[in-house]
Amino acid sequence: MAGNRKPLPRRHVVLDGPLIVHGGAGNQGEPDGRRLSSAFEWYEKLGYTVEATISKKKLKEFIEGIYFSKEGDKWVRKEKKPIVGAASLKRLVADNKLTSFSGDDDKVMLDKCVDTSKKAWIVTHDKFDDKRNEDLVIKRQRSKYPGLPWGEIDEFTRGTSNNAGRIISNLHWRVDGKNFYDHEMPRAPPSILYGKYSEIDSLANNLAGLLSKIDGVIEGYDETNPEVKSLMRKRVKKMQFLVSAFIELIPKEGLGKGEVSSLNVHNLRILAKERGLSGYSKMRKAELIQLILDDTKIRNQRVNKITSKAEQIKKKKNSKKASPHKELSEPSKSKKKLQKDDNNEEAKAKMRDWAKKEFEAQKKN
Repeated sequence: MAGNRKPLPRRHVVLDGPLIVHGGAGNQGEPDGRRLSSAFEWYEKLGYTVEATISKKKLKEFIEGIYFSKEGDKWVRKEKKPIVGAASLKRLVADNKLTSFSGDDDKVMLDKCVDTSKKAWIVTHDKFDDKRNEDLVIKRQRSKYPGLPWGEIDEFTRGTSNNAGRIISNLHWRVDGKNFYDHEMPRAPPSILYGKYSEIDSLANNLAGLLSKIDGVIEGYDETNPEVKSLMRKRVKKMQFLVSAFIELIPKEGLGKGEVSSLNVHNLRILAKERGLSGYSKMRKAELIQLILDDTKIRNQRVNKITSKAEQIKKKKNSKKASPHKELSEPSKSKKKLQKDDNNEEAKAKMRDWAKKEFEAQKKN
């Protein structure tokens, strides 16, 4: 039975737009939009897909120079020159790489880190912890969203580190003038590990794992209502069978020997693990390649068998629909229609006779 598998290494990066434009923690001089373009170039060269988030207010301040400042109890609209590199930000917006949000853009970034469809790296120096202003405590994301998997978020954040509960910032990446650098960021894993069906495969395996957990919870219930418990477990088993059959149907990209051979041992083991294979941890490269190719052949045979069976069932259904016993010939249809019409006329005649008799009876009375 398929179950939860550790997700593949991440191939997506989400940038903290405003913080990178400002130069990171400590704000390296004036904001510069070219730094964000440089960050895109850096991670894209490493093979990642990249996007950036920013608040609508901050984007307007950077590009148009319009912002609001609190004076006493009022917010006052002010204007200044657009920042250096505003044109770079406009290009990123036009290319759908930089997205602005009305609400908490930091929360959007955190969600992309843990979302199963994204599973992104975060690039920031933000600790997401509370801020103190004299006696005033401003609650931020770690306090506002305690249910988020902060261990996972800290693990996949470039720029901070969790040291026994203490968040250390200003790590990993830096800016120098308009240029962005992150020399220790590993290259993105090969795209061969991520077929177009990889998200479906991951979700299906998560569903299989969830069903196993549900079955375990049901098993732990007492026997006060054994019939209901038994029925629930039967339904779960049926769903588990359907999920397993569905996983078998998910196409695996046709991997040729050349493509598989181009991977190093580390990535071959990742691919073997993702396919649910066993015994790969101690195998050498040649053995790993053969293991994956054999698995591809077996999967293709299974899919072809299921597809062939489905086609046979479809043909059988179509042949039943076209059967002369089911389908009336044109003369038969016409004859049936005439009989129906005759019956209708007969019924109308009977109704007229009945109405006439009723009228005569009332007249006598």
